[in-house]
Amino acid sequence: MKWLAKLSILALVLLAPAIPCLAQARGGTAVERPAVAYTLDGVLYLASESGQVVRKIESELPIGDFAISPDLKTVVFSPPHPGEVGGPLFILDVAGGSIEPVMPDPYFNDASVADLAQFYSDPEFSRDGAQVVFATHAYGEGSDVQTSGPLAVLDVPSRTVGILRSTVGADGFPLGHMGAAHWSPDGRRILGNIEGHMFVTDAQGQALAEVFVPEGELSQSADSYGVYAIGWLGAGCVLYQAGEDSARDPARVLRMSARATLPAAAMLRLPEDSLRGVRGVAGRLRLFPDPEGYRVEGPGGNWLIRGDREIVFARLLPPQSDGVLIPDECR
Repeated sequence: MKWLAKLSILALVLLAPAIPCLAQARGGTAVERPAVAYTLDGVLYLASESGQVVRKIESELPIGDFAISPDLKTVVFSPPHPGEVGGPLFILDVAGGSIEPVMPDPYFNDASVADLAQFYSDPEFSRDGAQVVFATHAYGEGSDVQTSGPLAVLDVPSRTVGILRSTVGADGFPLGHMGAAHWSPDGRRILGNIEGHMFVTDAQGQALAEVFVPEGELSQSADSYGVYAIGWLGAGCVLYQAGEDSARDPARVLRMSARATLPAAAMLRLPEDSLRGVRGVAGRLRLFPDPEGYRVEGPGGNWLIRGDREIVFARLLPPQSDGVLIPDECR
């Protein structure tokens, strides 16, 4: 890949100077606060709820899959890797402009390994910005068995990487192909997906438990199987999709304390069709995969992020508060 030749450069070029969370337009007029982050052609953009770009960052290494810290000062990313499940991660310091590689994980890359296996995906910062959870994979291509791997956590201040032992089986092998892990708002738990199932582990990796939903919710057809954890809805609820057919399978909410489920549309007071296929909810915004890339929906209207989803990635930024969509029973 072309970006491999640039690893020795490790320099960042900012197309705009560092700015506070509330950007200023020309003449001092305040513009909307960043609410969405996405990559396009290797460039990272921060946009408002309405889609207005308020910050643009260009790197010597193109930015693909990424996570950005809550204070918008640090980015953890991998360069685009079409056709592969993951790639090596790098840490970008927005203020100083430096880029440094994330150390190899200790599970697939111990002292006995000659060639590093750095196939990492789905990074996400904890709410305090101190840690990043991400999925590791044995290989970049292949079946779920071939690309299985545990979750790992990067400690940002020390730059060390550790494996969540709860995501490794008693026999020492990975429990399966894991991905799309999400920190709970209090940083004490991590929600994740594993081959049509969802689970919760404590942040120290001491214990893992599968999160079950009523069997009657599960679609077992060839086109729609199992459940998919979308993320936390407050500290007490999990937003998920029962099945993988976004045109048919509805989004639902699991109240963790009561182990009770109900349609997400009812709890969030939104039309059911407005939540089919949703892959992210933050404050008043919802993020969806779209045939043209990604679609952002909110009270101010809808807008598209156009591009191939193998090389274009999008994330909703945490709102300044818990967000108006979080019901009281989930806080």
